[in-house]
Amino acid sequence: MLLKYFTPEPRFPEPKKLAPSNGHPEEPSPVPSSNEVQLEPHSSYKVFKKGTYLETDPGKRSQILEYHPNDLDEVRRAYLVNGPCKIKLTEYKSTNIGGRERSFQYSWHEEYDWLEYSVEKDAVFCLPCYVCYNGTSNSAFVVTGFKGWNLKHKLDKHVGEKPNSHHKKCVKACEDLMKKKQSIEFSYAKYSSKEEVDYLVRLKASLEAVKYLVRGGLAFRAHNEGENSIYKGHFLEFVEALGRNSEKIVAAITSGGGNCKMTSPIIQKELANACAVETIKKIVGEIGDGFFCVLVDESGDCSGKEQMAVVVRFVDVRGFVVERFIGIVHVEDTSAISLKRALECLLSGFGLCISKIRGQGYDGASNMRGQFGGLKTLIQKQNPQAYYVHCFAHQLQLALVSMARKHEDVDWFFCEVSRIVTFLRSSNKRQALLRNKQVAHFANLIEKELVETGTGLNQELSIARAGDTRWGSHFRTLNRLVDLFTPIIEVFEDLKSDSHCKGEPKSLLLVMQTFSFVFMLHLMVEILSLTNNLSQSLQKGDQDIVHAMELVQICKKKLQEFRDDGWETLYEQVVASCGNVEIDVPDMESRYVKDKKSKRLAPFVTNFHYFKNDCFLHVIDVVLKELNDRFTPENIELINCVACLSPCYSFESFNVKSLVRLARLYPNDFEDLTDKELSSELETYIESVKMDDHFSNLTGISELCRTLVRTKKHKTFRFVYTLVKLALSLPVATASVERVFSGMKYVKNELRSRMANPWLNDCLVTFVEKEVFNTIDDMDIIKRFQGMNKRRMHLRLD
Repeated sequence: MLLKYFTPEPRFPEPKKLAPSNGHPEEPSPVPSSNEVQLEPHSSYKVFKKGTYLETDPGKRSQILEYHPNDLDEVRRAYLVNGPCKIKLTEYKSTNIGGRERSFQYSWHEEYDWLEYSVEKDAVFCLPCYVCYNGTSNSAFVVTGFKGWNLKHKLDKHVGEKPNSHHKKCVKACEDLMKKKQSIEFSYAKYSSKEEVDYLVRLKASLEAVKYLVRGGLAFRAHNEGENSIYKGHFLEFVEALGRNSEKIVAAITSGGGNCKMTSPIIQKELANACAVETIKKIVGEIGDGFFCVLVDESGDCSGKEQMAVVVRFVDVRGFVVERFIGIVHVEDTSAISLKRALECLLSGFGLCISKIRGQGYDGASNMRGQFGGLKTLIQKQNPQAYYVHCFAHQLQLALVSMARKHEDVDWFFCEVSRIVTFLRSSNKRQALLRNKQVAHFANLIEKELVETGTGLNQELSIARAGDTRWGSHFRTLNRLVDLFTPIIEVFEDLKSDSHCKGEPKSLLLVMQTFSFVFMLHLMVEILSLTNNLSQSLQKGDQDIVHAMELVQICKKKLQEFRDDGWETLYEQVVASCGNVEIDVPDMESRYVKDKKSKRLAPFVTNFHYFKNDCFLHVIDVVLKELNDRFTPENIELINCVACLSPCYSFESFNVKSLVRLARLYPNDFEDLTDKELSSELETYIESVKMDDHFSNLTGISELCRTLVRTKKHKTFRFVYTLVKLALSLPVATASVERVFSGMKYVKNELRSRMANPWLNDCLVTFVEKEVFNTIDDMDIIKRFQGMNKRRMHLRLD
């Protein structure tokens, strides 16, 4: 009965090449290959692509103008978004008539959606008449099949003009057969109106409990859920709390008996699954027929399973850039083939196909970005328009990591900072001692009027451990170390006399009381403060790639300015900090000698030369070089073309030729448009927006997209709007995927480490996408729940 909902195109043989009437050979546009999918046994279908040229007469070509689904994924997507629906099709058949190859074109619209094509017999059949055949129908459409491709009037004759024709009676019978309310099962299991009302009350109470728990990422069940249990778990306790405030719910639960309370673990999981499916359906509906980008990353959960999270990035109907989480998949291994297979399975399950992907965003791991066997290469082989963009935040991180590894003193400094933080945080006694020293220190500063006072100032601080993958956390750690430098020194002084840990605090104290450590501390705080703004900006989901490149250029400019003019200021800060804790400042004109090294073997350089040239200038130069190597827009054609869409400075960077080239990088989206037509629209567009005050003082492509939608110009300049959406679909950072993993640690924790993979996915989708989940109507979830399995009660929800 699948053809009741979908009408696939018949699989016809491709037409042969024909010579035109002028006698010269002509190469017709080839019919693109399409996937053959088995929708039902003994039936396969082939779909022609929009814009395909097919021979209709010798020397003439006809172009398909209707929209056609490319593969079964498109059909699934249409069903997921619109529900049961019919797809309007245009079909072609090539036959041999009079010894000449001819092609005929038929437009079978909704009135002919009953046709089913058989590959084996090369004929079509009438599905309703076949189902309800009683020997009175035309056997050509039921038994032998209809092969008169050039006799379209036979189709109308089979349908008949009278409303009580045999075909129309069969269609009506098939429609009645598909109605659940007219089924024998529905008629047999009849319930009173009160029973239906009580059932719906119980179901809504359970749904409220499920919605509350999945939004908060809370556990459903408890260790003991018996009647005598003190606490039966969040779900049952929530339902009972609803009942205590509503006599209607109590009466409905009581009337349900022991087998229809709608509180069993199976019901809980099915309700949660219905919530997740409706949430994904809403997200897929937002994407519609448009294109999107995929952001993928993998990470292990608390039970040791490798999980792959998938986020889609697209532009919604309002012109806003949106990143939505659509699912998490357990992968046995992290090879590129396994990841690609899991990604394709996840997308096809939601009706999203790889042919609609216009961008890929990964963290730069070899199995993701590998040139020959990586995930991005496998997807680009299937869809060359799925351009890959390395996560900007990870590129920044790699630049700073490279800087730390290349400079000996920087590497030594971060190792010592890690030792200090680990030592202080490994004991509650040491943290309490640090808090007491901190209170006394700030009280002394306030008494001397060296710090400002007021609401929110001088709060209690703690030493934060830096993360391995986020250099923004290093900036926070070093900032705390600067603020608490004196209290930490005092803590180490007190701990030197402790009989349990004499050596470690003494060693750390000797390190912290050196000029080299204080100098590197202030230098790294300054460098990380300049790159921290860039790191924070890259975490925004609506960031476009052009604006990200501008932020990188601003960051490099600030670093260059600090290199040229920041030495004096930095040196004064270091000297002042050393004076506060009585650390000796070396003579800058004296010969530089490393600690515990022989002066005879030391290089003949002064302290000034070493700290300014070998440390200050060298470290900044390494950072700048890494940023230039990783973020340069030169030789990156895609980014250069996208930059021409920027509305900054009254569309200063607008360039028609570059934008035409950008359109040609996406041939499937502009295949029906010539360069001249696109250039004409671009020139009209730029004149229009320059005269419109709404487009003045725009700061980025994201704001341009929203303004186009707000002023309705996205309908006037459709192809320009498509270019803008393509530019915004390109990913900037994988922060959304990393937030999913943060949510996974909250949902699947040590107490819930045995969660099954489907259960984890359902809870995580609704937990992460609360914004979308809150817009889902309860009745849609109930309809989905009722259709998932055979229920005792058939609700009249239509």
